[in-house]
Amino acid sequence: MTIQALKRLRESEDKVEFKEAKHDFNFAGGSRSDPVERRKCVLGYIVALANEGGGLLIFGVKEKRVLPHEIVETSFAANIIGKIEDEFNRAVGTRRR
Repeated sequence: MTIQALKRLRESEDKVEFKEAKHDFNFAGGSRSDPVERRKCVLGYIVALANEGGGLLIFGVKEKRVLPHEIVETSFAANIIGKIEDEFNRAVGTRRR
């Protein structure tokens, strides 16, 4: 998928969730105690997309619903993709193959 195509996706119609994902974006709810706030994390968005039959979670895109979407810089997952995968698999009880 090209950047131009990505910028034209619509969240509800195309089953995609955009997150600006600044470097402090939460993975699994962290220390938040409110259940609604705990869901606003990477794991919560993955579960929501899975419950809808799949989709895309895109980091580094402003969350505004205006097209075309604005691409922004993010360092959220820089050098930690493997750690995120491991934490996700541990959280949902799956293993990497």
